[in-house]
Amino acid sequence: MFSIAVTTYDRHESLIETLVSITRQTFTDFEVLVGNDNPGREVTARTLMVDDPRIRFINHPRNLGEFENMNSLLSLSSGRYFTWIADDDLYAPDFLQFVYEALSKYDFPPCVFTAFHVLQNAELVDRQRIFSGEVRLYTGPQFLRNYLARDIETIGTMGVCRTSYLKEQGGLGDVSADGKGFYCEYLQILRASEQGDVCYLDEPLMYFRIHDQSFSASLNNDLAQYKQASRNLITAGIELFQTPRMIENFDQNLTNMFRWFLSEFAAFYRPLGSVRFISLLRFFFFARVYLETLAGSPLYWRAMRCLIAAEVWLFGAVCKQKFLRRAPEWLIDIVYSARAALGAGPRPQPTRTN
Repeated sequence: MFSIAVTTYDRHESLIETLVSITRQTFTDFEVLVGNDNPGREVTARTLMVDDPRIRFINHPRNLGEFENMNSLLSLSSGRYFTWIADDDLYAPDFLQFVYEALSKYDFPPCVFTAFHVLQNAELVDRQRIFSGEVRLYTGPQFLRNYLARDIETIGTMGVCRTSYLKEQGGLGDVSADGKGFYCEYLQILRASEQGDVCYLDEPLMYFRIHDQSFSASLNNDLAQYKQASRNLITAGIELFQTPRMIENFDQNLTNMFRWFLSEFAAFYRPLGSVRFISLLRFFFFARVYLETLAGSPLYWRAMRCLIAAEVWLFGAVCKQKFLRRAPEWLIDIVYSARAALGAGPRPQPTRTN
């Protein structure tokens, strides 16, 4: 029923934890493809002491990189549905069971996604949690609108999708055009929304681990790569948002996508303390390239309004951050008291932010 592709590079201990979380699934009809991208260190059932006939180890003779490794495992899969997981992430024991029940309930739609929980470094999984199994069926446009509004939280590459559809589209799309797979999980969401109805389980059935050596953390320090990938992804988004099924939500989807990626830009400066206004303005100027494909189109000025709305939102968020970092406590109290009097809500906790 399922093919699970596990990408790994020299993380044997966490890989064992990942494989254990898979082999202990309550639903048992699956295969596991482990793609080892370190030619200098072979991975086998013996070296890992993991004995399960459903696991197949593929030791690549050369380093493929994360992106090519993921697509190579897709090409070798034979299950009806397919998903990826990294060697430092985990599944809840009933992950596949709930996914299968959702597929069965809704006559096997193209994709099922679930919520996830972020594990910080060595944080342990709460194995006592009981999951409700609640599932929602969205149309593609509904799913995409809720995802971009952040009402739905999921990871595109960890969704469970029909294998034939993934193979027909050539696997993951190379958004950054450099073979590194930057933002490919977001493109997966865009593509899934085009396929028809989408199932979503609003339960954290996946555990995504954050640490200094994680693949996602290693990608988030290259501003040039971010600019290239975000430009390509937004171009793909604009193309999709213009289709007859999506055009109704064009403004909302595009504004939320701009807000998302402008926020990513601000995140590059967090290690430095805060975003400088001059850097922000320079990036706002650069962001006009996102609209190049709409030049001469009736949608151009609608898209420009979406971009400006997102920039105003980010500028306000940065101003608020700087105010909370630098203003004396008594002034902050006065501002929030005035906001509360005007019905803007109470002061958030904690009272100071970084």
